[in-house]
Amino acid sequence: MMKFSLICHAVIISVFSGSIASALELAIPNSTLAPGKKTDAGAAAIPAKWKLAEGDNANCIKWVGKTQHGEEISHVAISKDVVLSCQFDVPELTEKEAKVKGDWTGVLSLDHIGTVGKGTARCEASLHDAATGEKIDSITAKAGYEVDAEKPATFRVWKEFSAKEMAELVGKKLELRISVKGSTPVVVSGVSLSRLHSQPSGKLFGRSNGGSGPDLLGVGSLGFDAMTEHRQNILTVIKVRKGSPAEKAGLKDGDQIIGVASKPLPVNNLNPSWDWFYNSHEATIGRAVAASWSTKPPQGRGVVSLEVLRSGKPASLRCQLSQPMDFENILSSKNKEVMHQQMIDYLVKTQHQNGSWKGPIQTTFSALALLATQDPAHAPRIKNAVDWMLNKYPEPENFGNLGYWHSSYAGILYAEYYLATGDERVLPRMAAILRWVRSGVYTSKWGMLCLGHGTGGLPYGQKALVAPAAHALVFDSLAEKCGIESGLWDVLLPYMEHSWSDPAKGGHGAMGYNASYKDKGEFWSRSGLFAMAAHLRGEREDMEDAMISFMRGHHPWIRNSHAYGEPGGSIGLIALNLCRPDYFTEVLNAYGWWFALAWEPEFGLRFTMPHMGAPYMGAEDLINATYALVFAAPKKTLFITGGEKRNWLDVSKLETPLSPVIVRRDKAGNVALECRLPGPKICYTLDGSEPSKDSAIYQKPIEFPAGGTVKARAIGDGIKLGETTTVNFGPAKAGWKVLAASGHKDPAEAVRRAGYAIDHSLSHSWLTDIGQDAAGYPHHIVIDLGGEMDLNGVKITFKRDKGAAQKCVVLGTDTLTEQPKLLGEATWEGYQAERSVKLTKPAKVRYLRLEFSQPFTENSISLALREIDVE
Repeated sequence: MMKFSLICHAVIISVFSGSIASALELAIPNSTLAPGKKTDAGAAAIPAKWKLAEGDNANCIKWVGKTQHGEEISHVAISKDVVLSCQFDVPELTEKEAKVKGDWTGVLSLDHIGTVGKGTARCEASLHDAATGEKIDSITAKAGYEVDAEKPATFRVWKEFSAKEMAELVGKKLELRISVKGSTPVVVSGVSLSRLHSQPSGKLFGRSNGGSGPDLLGVGSLGFDAMTEHRQNILTVIKVRKGSPAEKAGLKDGDQIIGVASKPLPVNNLNPSWDWFYNSHEATIGRAVAASWSTKPPQGRGVVSLEVLRSGKPASLRCQLSQPMDFENILSSKNKEVMHQQMIDYLVKTQHQNGSWKGPIQTTFSALALLATQDPAHAPRIKNAVDWMLNKYPEPENFGNLGYWHSSYAGILYAEYYLATGDERVLPRMAAILRWVRSGVYTSKWGMLCLGHGTGGLPYGQKALVAPAAHALVFDSLAEKCGIESGLWDVLLPYMEHSWSDPAKGGHGAMGYNASYKDKGEFWSRSGLFAMAAHLRGEREDMEDAMISFMRGHHPWIRNSHAYGEPGGSIGLIALNLCRPDYFTEVLNAYGWWFALAWEPEFGLRFTMPHMGAPYMGAEDLINATYALVFAAPKKTLFITGGEKRNWLDVSKLETPLSPVIVRRDKAGNVALECRLPGPKICYTLDGSEPSKDSAIYQKPIEFPAGGTVKARAIGDGIKLGETTTVNFGPAKAGWKVLAASGHKDPAEAVRRAGYAIDHSLSHSWLTDIGQDAAGYPHHIVIDLGGEMDLNGVKITFKRDKGAAQKCVVLGTDTLTEQPKLLGEATWEGYQAERSVKLTKPAKVRYLRLEFSQPFTENSISLALREIDVE
């Protein structure tokens, strides 16, 4: 178990010279095939890293068979007096393992398939000290039945090692020997030595983003959590829930599950693939749960037996399920609506008082799941969730370092909410997010504009990544249905096309991570997202079809969805429902075993760690939200699920709490007032006095070109007043215009970007291109003030320290034909967001040129500037 187990299994299980994944399943050699041909050197027969005693080459042969799922697998047939051996080291506990309280024990196991021909034989697996040859222990089993494909038979025998015995093995080189005594060769299908912890817990989990665990396995239907480990044939129980079928059957915390439904557990495979889909412990238990309702097993309908190892001997526990798990045809299952309702109930119970769930992702999916029910009773909860998002993230930059992901989730929620309710409060926020995203595109390694995780730049050597852009494009496609056009699709499409594995060019059809990594492993969510965006827009049907088809044929990678597993898996399913409902039904039904495993009646779904990511993303709070949305998808109640109905939910009578006022002004000098949580009326003054219920009520943008002081506060019913916001403005920049700027190889794009420096908005910044072949410092901007202005200085507001300049020179002129004159310069020590350049003397100019010659951060090429003002 843990590091030891991984190393040990990697060697020992190579006794199977074919597929490892299904090695310990009931995999019988094909009775129509002869044994593998023997060679003089025994090369075709001897598994890698194993050796035979001298002279035994002719007595060890390879048998090829198939698992119950059709994969080829090899076994070893060992003849009389053969000794097959392998050496390995037992490493010390890792620092992480050593810190976990509890004992480490061990289990040696051996599988028999049967005998070659009639007769009896005895097979022994023995453990020795490799240095001395001293025998440490062994397990022995008799085999007296012939290998028969029509009557498959296998059995596993076990030998338990105490904590003291296992401790004595640490640091030693061991040798494992397999031998056969008797007149008949024996077919062997597996031997392993596992290390197990007496108190398994999350402290032993091995990863947060990719890798092979150990990980959490949530068995909701039986009522326990376990620690699932790659290439392990034992499943250790972490926690048994009170009152569950498992507890009633006698399962205990720390138990070692060795079999399910009277069959030994296979070698667990946590690699995202068909191996996981068929041979993981998750799939094995899930299928056993589902089968207990679809057949009439001897132990009774709805009964799942668990075999556990106690005192070195198997004991069988009989778990009677409390609820039928009929998911062969999920969408028509009687259980589907019951489980869906219980997931919705889970969301209702777990919504925080402020309207949110855990964060922007959970809040988005939970609110969408409630919205998808089209139940008016959920209107207050949905509005409260949207209000939380509006209040938490009043400016796009509030979404943080992963801003393009989180703001896109929020945008999708805003759009679906607006289409359902007609509540226009969300429209300005949607438009602001899209402007912000559009302002942060940079040039990729291949020359196309693209997005990173946020405005900070492009990762992976300017190659960037598809996923943030794919999320943003779904939001952008929905925004167009709300009447907001950003042009983002046209900007990002060349990069998306370049990252796609185009079948017309010999590709596989899925959307790559970027153009340098058009993988078949992490494609699920990014392919689904782009297909969803294309479908909503009615464009690039060829790309949509190719991606959706690839997803259908490679669905076992659903849990390996980019960096987070979920919500990526459910996103892909929703895309299948939108683009090809028949594929959606087919793939969803393929996971009937997972729903049978994960559903805990009266709770909802229990969480199992995806192949990539997710502890930081969420657990039960995430999958109950996302799969409630998946279950509602065929009803087409949202636009992302194929719906078209608008304005069906009335939220007009629901109250919106008072919040601080946000004061903004555009270049023309028009002041716009908006509550941080939009909705309530706003009273304001322009003369510096305190606003009251008798003050002017804001109804439309206020003309305020000369500047001055604006004070505003929200006003509720009666005499309720919110806190006062005060903002001082200078003259408006109505006539201001950027004539030239650095920061992009395309002069027009450079000017467009620089325009954010004079737009009166601190939310949108002048971001010079820091992508491929970006020129970097020095940077400059030339501004036409629209007429002569009396100046005493220039005020500059930077966005971040890595985008700040250390030196600024201000030049000015009255006409474009004369040489600019030096008006002032400044060199700053230390970072401050707001900086000023005082002119050497007052000046009257029309044209300003600002030159930034040195970055504040060494080797930085970026200029990230929020706003330029004059004093």
